[in-house]
Amino acid sequence: MSPMSWSRIVLAVAVAACGGASDMDHPSKRPHQTNAGLDWRDQVIYQIMIDRFENGDPNNDINVHSSVPGRYHGGDWQGVINKLDYLETLGVTALWISPVVKNTEEDAGFASYHGYWTQDFLRPNAHFGDLQKLRELVDKAHKKGMLVILDVVTNHVGQLFYYDINGNGQPDDTLSGGGYSHSCLQICMNNPASCSADE
Repeated sequence: MSPMSWSRIVLAVAVAACGGASDMDHPSKRPHQTNAGLDWRDQVIYQIMIDRFENGDPNNDINVHSSVPGRYHGGDWQGVINKLDYLETLGVTALWISPVVKNTEEDAGFASYHGYWTQDFLRPNAHFGDLQKLRELVDKAHKKGMLVILDVVTNHVGQLFYYDINGNGQPDDTLSGGGYSHSCLQICMNNPASCSADE
């Protein structure tokens, strides 16, 4: 994939995470917050894996099995909002949160609670909340003087392509559940050049 394609993906993720969706104010309408002169060595960065941090809204508990290590446990953006005062007392000046985008649900019996199996860079992970809740988290953290760092994974995605083999040793086909039989996958297998990153 060309550097230009990667930059488009990163831009799309940033726009989605920062409220570029239709139900949010456009980023250009928000006041600009400059980080000029910011030295990251002066920051107290607290890394949060959202699913493992705090369950603040049981309404988004989709397939939660908190007693099973490889499954979702229920943490969400509301849980982080609920703990901002606590994080402030620790002296935290920056939150580094796990990926916020939609992931494949599972692979070989393990859930994508960590956020590293991206399925759609333009949609939020519904297990954690919606874009409005993510924006609320960012806004409330900013009001406390905390920076927010979004973990964005661009070097791999979820098991979505015919050449990916899952933990069971079988090819994944999340498009239809048909293994190699899906027509899109047949095109790629029979003529790999037709499945370039530009299409």
